[in-house]
Amino acid sequence: MRDEAIIRNRAKILSAVSNAKALLVLRKEFGSFDRYVWKFDDKDVLSKDLKKRGFRFVGPTIAESFMQAVGIRNDHERGCYRRAELIRARAVTPAR
Repeated sequence: MRDEAIIRNRAKILSAVSNAKALLVLRKEFGSFDRYVWKFDDKDVLSKDLKKRGFRFVGPTIAESFMQAVGIRNDHERGCYRRAELIRARAVTPAR
């Protein structure tokens, strides 16, 4: 809590522990987080489902950022080089 180089919000620190426990339960049910998460295409639905499963600090903004980062969502504008890269990458990635 005293280290200024890391998150010092007690609730966020405790949520990392509870989220890890919730992830272990989720992995038992689905086999992997990957199998679970790729069934979603809506940030609000993902956020609500994660919260229902005991995850904390997983609001719609966090869910959307995650979905963009892993390639579930491609919100780049048309003409953006990154949009085209992600579309090509998804075309060669096996369906989940």
